Amino acid sequence: MPRLASEFRRVLTCGVALRQVASKKNFQLTPPGNADDIVFLFGKLRRNTYVCDFKPPMSCVQAFMAALSAFEHRMGIS
Repeated sequence: MPRLASEFRRVLTCGVALRQVASKKNFQLTPPGNADDIVFLFGKLRRNTYVCDFKPPMSCVQAFMAALSAFEHRMGIS
């Protein structure tokens, strides 16, 4: 599971550091009562590039839907 290294402002995932940029789309989900256990992380790396990491109990479909919720515009509607 990725962890946020706040001193470097980077997301550490699989031993690789990814620099996150400030964005209103960045968010993480934790179980109630356990803020240290991050089960979902979504963040912007650069223009049009995002990272999404998750672990159980979240499924890949739930993670995908949570990631889509970060975007305000409606896809396919002009």
